[in-house]
Amino acid sequence: MAELQQGTLIKDRYQLKEYKGSGSFGEVWLAHDDFLDIEVAIKVYISLDTRGVEEFKTEYKTAYGLTHPNLLAATYFDVWQQRPFLVMKYCSNGSAGNMAGNTSEREIWKFIRDVAAGLAYLHAQDPEPIVHQDIKPDNILIDEQGRYLITDFGISKKIRSTMRKQSKRGVAAGAAAYMGPERFSKEPTPIMASDVWSLGASIYELATGELPFCGMGGGMLMSGAELPELDNGKWSKELNTVMQACLAKETWDRPRAQELTEYAAAVIAGAHPRTTWGNPQSKPGSQPKPEPKPEPGPYAPRVTRIPNSPQQRHGFVSFWLIVCMIAHAINGAMFASFTLMNNAYEPAFMAIFSGFSIWGLYLLWRWKKWGYWILATSSFISTLFYSYNYLLPVLSSAMLLSLISTAISMLILYGILCIKKDGVSAWSQLNVDSDFMRERQHRLSIAGIAVLTLILVGYVRVATSESDAQMHLAQYEQLADECRQLTDAGSNSNTKALISAKKKLEEITEMENKYASEMPEYNRSEELKSSLTPKIDEAHNAWVRAAKSQYEKAGDTEKAIEYYKIALQLKHDANIKAELNSLEMILPDSVVIGYR
Repeated sequence: MAELQQGTLIKDRYQLKEYKGSGSFGEVWLAHDDFLDIEVAIKVYISLDTRGVEEFKTEYKTAYGLTHPNLLAATYFDVWQQRPFLVMKYCSNGSAGNMAGNTSEREIWKFIRDVAAGLAYLHAQDPEPIVHQDIKPDNILIDEQGRYLITDFGISKKIRSTMRKQSKRGVAAGAAAYMGPERFSKEPTPIMASDVWSLGASIYELATGELPFCGMGGGMLMSGAELPELDNGKWSKELNTVMQACLAKETWDRPRAQELTEYAAAVIAGAHPRTTWGNPQSKPGSQPKPEPKPEPGPYAPRVTRIPNSPQQRHGFVSFWLIVCMIAHAINGAMFASFTLMNNAYEPAFMAIFSGFSIWGLYLLWRWKKWGYWILATSSFISTLFYSYNYLLPVLSSAMLLSLISTAISMLILYGILCIKKDGVSAWSQLNVDSDFMRERQHRLSIAGIAVLTLILVGYVRVATSESDAQMHLAQYEQLADECRQLTDAGSNSNTKALISAKKKLEEITEMENKYASEMPEYNRSEELKSSLTPKIDEAHNAWVRAAKSQYEKAGDTEKAIEYYKIALQLKHDANIKAELNSLEMILPDSVVIGYR
């Protein structure tokens, strides 16, 4: 396998111009994109076997396409001579490594804010967070606006293991300097806190021009080394605190990336924020001594008083009955609001059953035994109704299980009522009279509960409508922002962004057609379209020209078909469609990889 050198042409498109550096498993070059006639950065990884290449493709899919202002995302990914490579935007300002030992504190705070923001985004990925595993100044590039961009992310532990096994040169020696102590254990596992430790090591390097722990990494902490400190005559106490917090031995003592982002942003804005994380390590004797406890005074004589009323004697029962009434009221209001909005009879019945349950609980609260039987009856009927309509069509046994759980809950309530206090149970205190509705206070209470329920139903309906409107508007604004960002990022070399922006614009237009008559805020489509259309036209024409060139000059029909398909994704053109069909008839069995 030939070594990379100046003039090497990759994929008949990317010509290597200048070597920029090497990482653990690859080299970074300044290259010229002959197709687009622009300068790009290209990272070429080590040569892998067929299985390793496929593994790289599979694993890297999770990171490809991630977008964040502080991530330098790849615009193209492919394999050349069994070597995976990434094409990225070229940052002429170089990396943060050039600043080490020669920068201002304000610039270091910007570095912390930007890198932590990028890490917070990676760590928040679902279903699994992305751990960078190689944060260091050389992997942080600076764009034209002075923003710090994280590179080389998305290389999973599995890929690294494969490349380490197949590499003939091993891991770069400098990587250990940025590894936290947990990565020197018998079973090292990179976690999110490991990236924070690497950030702390990077802060120390930028401030002093040297590596912490003499470049030995977190393994020195395992041996009892003390945390390094920054010269307090040159650097602020806050910067030293943040650096030491990041370099904490224990992972739980380190701040999260989002906390660092917010803290650094506040410092840059001129505020004096408080730390939201614990001290990393305190020197012996630095902890404040606890204040002495006051001597206890004389105790007052204890007086035991037995309450006379059931409410006083069994206050805990009354409390839980009130809680249950509130819960049933909320449940009934939700069903009632759904009924009013959808004209469905099932939620209406469930709302009525909730009302009966509230009535039964209220009577129990008023120490009427009838309340328990009303609650039990309404609970069983509502369970039967709900199970028959929703659970029985799915699973027949679910209905039986629901009835059993309802019976158990009523038995639990009976058990609570039978608990004795001062030798008397609440159940024995329940009144069995049948004339409870003759009492004026009971009638007023029931009427008050009914009015309150109606008010709650109305409020829930209004709040639900407003919430839906706000949710749709927020979704619309998010789509508009994403469309704008994708448009800005899109170009001939980043066609994927333009295709995504086009799809976002279609969603925006659909929402406008649906809501514009009611809400004037839905008015972004024309503005977004005016910015996107010229870029789409430009990219479309570029891919058409490229397709024709591949077919007419290079004689590569497969590549021409591939380029035509990309052009059609950007813009439907009947002539181009006809051209594509004619080429596919020439090459009916071709397999086109497609644009990634």
